[in-house]
Amino acid sequence: MSDEKSFLTRIGEVVDAAKEKAQELGAAIAEKAQTAVTDTKGAADKAATAVAKKAKETKVAVVRKAKVVEKDAKSMYGKAERSVKRTAKSAAKSAAKAAGKVKKAVTPAPKKKTAKKTTAKETTAKKPAKKSSVKKTAKKVAKNVAKKAKVAARKTQSAAKKVAKKITAKRTAKKAAKKSAKKTTARKPAKKR
Repeated sequence: MSDEKSFLTRIGEVVDAAKEKAQELGAAIAEKAQTAVTDTKGAADKAATAVAKKAKETKVAVVRKAKVVEKDAKSMYGKAERSVKRTAKSAAKSAAKAAGKVKKAVTPAPKKKTAKKTTAKETTAKKPAKKSSVKKTAKKVAKNVAKKAKVAARKTQSAAKKVAKKITAKRTAKKAAKKSAKKTTARKPAKKR
Protein backbone atom coordinates (compact mmCIF):
# COMPACT_ATOMS: atom_id res chain seq x y z
CA MET A 1 0.00 0.00 0.00
CA SER A 2 2.85 2.38 0.88
CA ASP A 3 4.52 1.53 -2.49
CA GLU A 4 1.33 2.46 -4.36
CA LYS A 5 1.12 5.75 -2.45
CA SER A 6 4.71 6.64 -3.21
CA PHE A 7 4.14 5.74 -6.90
CA LEU A 8 1.03 7.93 -7.05
CA THR A 9 2.88 10.71 -5.28
CA ARG A 10 5.64 10.51 -7.89
CA ILE A 11 3.08 10.62 -10.71
CA GLY A 12 1.46 13.66 -9.06
CA GLU A 13 4.84 15.36 -8.81
CA VAL A 14 5.62 14.62 -12.47
CA VAL A 15 2.20 16.00 -13.51
CA ASP A 16 2.72 19.14 -11.37
CA ALA A 17 6.18 19.60 -12.87
CA ALA A 18 4.75 19.18 -16.41
CA LYS A 19 2.05 21.75 -15.63
CA GLU A 20 4.63 24.24 -14.39
CA LYS A 21 6.78 23.65 -17.47
CA ALA A 22 3.74 24.15 -19.76
CA GLN A 23 2.85 27.39 -17.96
CA GLU A 24 6.42 28.66 -18.34
CA LEU A 25 6.43 27.77 -22.05
CA GLY A 26 3.02 29.44 -22.55
CA ALA A 27 4.22 32.60 -20.84
CA ALA A 28 7.38 32.68 -22.98
CA ILE A 29 5.36 32.16 -26.19
CA ALA A 30 2.88 34.90 -25.19
CA GLU A 31 5.77 37.27 -24.45
CA LYS A 32 7.39 36.56 -27.84
CA ALA A 33 4.06 37.09 -29.61
CA GLN A 34 3.58 40.42 -27.81
CA THR A 35 7.09 41.54 -28.78
CA ALA A 36 6.46 40.56 -32.42
CA VAL A 37 3.17 42.52 -32.47
CA THR A 38 4.88 45.59 -30.95
CA ASP A 39 7.76 45.39 -33.47
CA THR A 40 5.33 45.05 -36.39
CA LYS A 41 3.26 47.99 -35.18
CA GLY A 42 6.41 50.10 -34.75
CA ALA A 43 7.61 49.22 -38.27
CA ALA A 44 4.19 50.06 -39.73
CA ASP A 45 4.16 53.45 -37.93
CA LYS A 46 7.68 54.21 -39.18
CA ALA A 47 6.70 53.30 -42.74
CA ALA A 48 3.56 55.48 -42.57
CA THR A 49 5.58 58.41 -41.17
CA ALA A 50 8.21 58.01 -43.91
CA VAL A 51 5.52 57.96 -46.63
CA ALA A 52 3.79 61.03 -45.18
CA LYS A 53 7.12 62.88 -44.96
CA LYS A 54 8.00 61.97 -48.56
CA ALA A 55 4.57 63.13 -49.77
CA LYS A 56 4.98 66.43 -47.91
CA GLU A 57 8.47 66.95 -49.38
CA THR A 58 7.18 66.18 -52.89
CA LYS A 59 4.29 68.62 -52.47
CA VAL A 60 6.61 71.37 -51.22
CA ALA A 61 9.03 70.73 -54.11
CA VAL A 62 6.20 70.85 -56.66
CA VAL A 63 4.81 74.08 -55.20
CA ARG A 64 8.30 75.62 -55.22
CA LYS A 65 8.87 74.52 -58.83
CA ALA A 66 5.47 75.87 -59.86
CA LYS A 67 6.31 79.26 -58.30
CA VAL A 68 9.64 79.37 -60.15
CA VAL A 69 7.91 78.45 -63.43
CA GLU A 70 5.27 81.14 -62.86
CA LYS A 71 7.94 83.74 -62.08
CA ASP A 72 9.91 82.77 -65.23
CA ALA A 73 6.76 82.94 -67.34
CA LYS A 74 5.93 86.43 -66.03
CA SER A 75 9.50 87.58 -66.61
CA MET A 76 9.53 86.21 -70.16
CA TYR A 77 6.17 87.78 -70.92
CA GLY A 78 7.44 91.13 -69.64
CA LYS A 79 10.59 90.83 -71.79
CA ALA A 80 8.52 89.97 -74.85
CA GLU A 81 6.19 92.90 -74.22
CA ARG A 82 9.09 95.33 -73.80
CA SER A 83 10.78 93.95 -76.92
CA VAL A 84 7.60 94.43 -78.98
CA LYS A 85 7.18 97.98 -77.65
CA ARG A 86 10.83 98.77 -78.43
CA THR A 87 10.55 97.37 -81.95
CA ALA A 88 7.28 99.22 -82.58
CA LYS A 89 8.82 102.46 -81.29
CA SER A 90 11.89 101.96 -83.46
CA ALA A 91 9.71 101.20 -86.50
CA ALA A 92 7.60 104.32 -85.84
CA LYS A 93 10.78 106.40 -85.48
CA SER A 94 12.17 105.01 -88.74
CA ALA A 95 8.84 105.66 -90.47
CA ALA A 96 8.76 109.26 -89.17
CA LYS A 97 12.35 109.78 -90.30
CA ALA A 98 11.59 108.36 -93.72
CA ALA A 99 8.44 110.48 -93.98
CA GLY A 100 10.57 113.53 -93.19
CA LYS A 101 12.99 112.56 -95.94
CA VAL A 102 10.13 112.04 -98.38
CA LYS A 103 8.62 115.41 -97.42
CA LYS A 104 11.98 117.08 -97.81
CA ALA A 105 12.49 115.45 -101.20
CA VAL A 106 9.01 116.49 -102.38
CA THR A 107 9.15 120.08 -101.06
CA PRO A 108 10.87 122.33 -103.59
CA ALA A 109 13.87 124.28 -102.39
CA PRO A 110 13.36 128.03 -102.02
CA LYS A 111 14.54 129.96 -105.07
CA LYS A 112 17.65 132.04 -104.66
CA LYS A 113 17.83 135.46 -106.26
CA THR A 114 21.20 134.74 -107.70
CA ALA A 115 20.18 131.36 -108.91
CA LYS A 116 20.98 130.45 -112.45
CA LYS A 117 18.04 130.36 -114.79
CA THR A 118 17.25 126.82 -115.85
CA THR A 119 15.80 125.88 -119.15
CA ALA A 120 12.53 123.98 -119.54
CA LYS A 121 14.47 120.87 -120.56
CA GLU A 122 16.56 120.82 -117.34
CA THR A 123 13.44 121.27 -115.17
CA THR A 124 11.70 118.37 -116.91
CA ALA A 125 14.80 116.20 -116.44
CA LYS A 126 15.03 117.01 -112.72
CA LYS A 127 11.39 116.33 -111.86
CA PRO A 128 11.30 112.59 -112.72
CA ALA A 129 14.61 112.12 -110.89
CA LYS A 130 13.06 113.57 -107.71
CA LYS A 131 9.94 111.45 -108.07
CA SER A 132 11.94 108.26 -108.54
CA SER A 133 14.08 109.18 -105.50
CA VAL A 134 10.93 109.69 -103.41
CA LYS A 135 9.49 106.35 -104.56
CA LYS A 136 12.73 104.54 -103.74
CA THR A 137 12.89 106.10 -100.28
CA ALA A 138 9.24 105.29 -99.61
CA LYS A 139 9.77 101.66 -100.71
CA LYS A 140 12.83 101.34 -98.47
CA VAL A 141 10.93 102.72 -95.49
CA ALA A 142 7.97 100.42 -96.12
CA LYS A 143 10.34 97.46 -96.44
CA ASN A 144 12.13 98.34 -93.18
CA VAL A 145 8.88 98.83 -91.29
CA ALA A 146 7.50 95.51 -92.58
CA LYS A 147 10.74 93.73 -91.69
CA LYS A 148 10.77 95.14 -88.15
CA ALA A 149 7.10 94.31 -87.68
CA LYS A 150 7.80 90.70 -88.77
CA VAL A 151 10.72 90.41 -86.32
CA ALA A 152 8.55 91.83 -83.51
CA ALA A 153 5.73 89.42 -84.35
CA ARG A 154 8.15 86.47 -84.41
CA LYS A 155 9.62 87.46 -81.04
CA THR A 156 6.16 87.87 -79.53
CA GLN A 157 5.08 84.48 -80.90
CA SER A 158 8.22 82.81 -79.53
CA ALA A 159 7.73 84.41 -76.11
CA ALA A 160 4.06 83.39 -76.09
CA LYS A 161 5.03 79.79 -76.91
CA LYS A 162 7.57 79.73 -74.10
CA VAL A 163 5.01 81.11 -71.64
CA ALA A 164 2.49 78.48 -72.78
CA LYS A 165 5.10 75.72 -72.26
CA LYS A 166 5.87 76.97 -68.75
CA ILE A 167 2.17 77.09 -67.86
CA THR A 168 1.72 73.52 -69.19
CA ALA A 169 4.72 72.37 -67.10
CA LYS A 170 3.18 74.02 -64.04
CA ARG A 171 -0.15 72.25 -64.57
CA THR A 172 1.62 68.91 -65.07
CA ALA A 173 3.58 69.42 -61.84
CA LYS A 174 0.38 70.20 -59.93
CA LYS A 175 -1.34 67.10 -61.31
CA ALA A 176 1.66 64.94 -60.35
CA ALA A 177 1.58 66.37 -56.82
CA LYS A 178 -2.13 65.61 -56.50
CA LYS A 179 -1.65 62.03 -57.73
CA SER A 180 1.25 61.52 -55.32
CA ALA A 181 -0.85 62.86 -52.42
CA LYS A 182 -3.77 60.57 -53.33
CA LYS A 183 -1.50 57.50 -53.50
CA THR A 184 0.01 58.37 -50.13
CA THR A 185 -3.43 58.76 -48.53
CA ALA A 186 -4.53 55.42 -49.99
CA ARG A 187 -1.42 53.60 -48.71
CA LYS A 188 -1.46 54.87 -45.11
CA PRO A 189 -4.33 52.73 -43.67
CA ALA A 190 -3.04 49.56 -45.36
CA LYS A 191 0.37 49.90 -43.70
CA LYS A 192 -1.04 50.60 -40.21
CA ARG A 193 -2.98 47.33 -40.28
